[in-house]
Amino acid sequence: KLNTWHGDKEVLNRNSPCVVMATSSQPPLRFHLMIGPASGGKSTVARILAQSLQELDQRPIRYISSAGIRRELYGDTAIYGRWAEVEAEIHNQLLQAIAAEETVILEASYTRRAFRLAITQKLELPAGVQWIGWWLDTPLQLCLEWNQRRAVPLPENVIKKHCAQLLQAAPVPHRQEGFAHVVRLRPDQGIPLELLVPAELQRLEDCLQRAANRDGAYKL
Repeated sequence: KLNTWHGDKEVLNRNSPCVVMATSSQPPLRFHLMIGPASGGKSTVARILAQSLQELDQRPIRYISSAGIRRELYGDTAIYGRWAEVEAEIHNQLLQAIAAEETVILEASYTRRAFRLAITQKLELPAGVQWIGWWLDTPLQLCLEWNQRRAVPLPENVIKKHCAQLLQAAPVPHRQEGFAHVVRLRPDQGIPLELLVPAELQRLEDCLQRAANRDGAYKL
């Protein structure tokens, strides 16, 4: 039975003793990483992606968010605490997801390349996964406008810092960071995310195949 989306909480049956086993008809184990500035639409995309995956995939879905973990650790999402503690819990939940053969949607800002590499390349996992990056390329002004609609707006300097980090000298999110594919979403292009995300998900298999063909053309 597919799990359902419940905001910041991980999906149902997280601690259930029943493990959904992979079958030959299932796609590879995939972890979807949200990338983008605060108030850039990551939570909205994660929600839409979860709904779309439930319609296409046979695996249960685990949603992991840094905000949800901060709430569990410190009692308030506004308390940032120590990133090492948050990161350790993220890693722990990724290991649980692999053991249960779950699809993962991981949401944090990951605006710095070093943060993304720490997940896609440096993190030791007991099984291979395909990392799919979902890059919210949201302009600063739109992030600031969306921030004002939040129940508790974030400090604007945090949003400006995130946008600046994505534009710094280090390359923008790219497959070479360890992703099987990076989906670039442009919320300012006039296409609603409710239409854009499912459309990109439908294209994913073809994109992965083309990338694999390009990689196969090279020999060490």
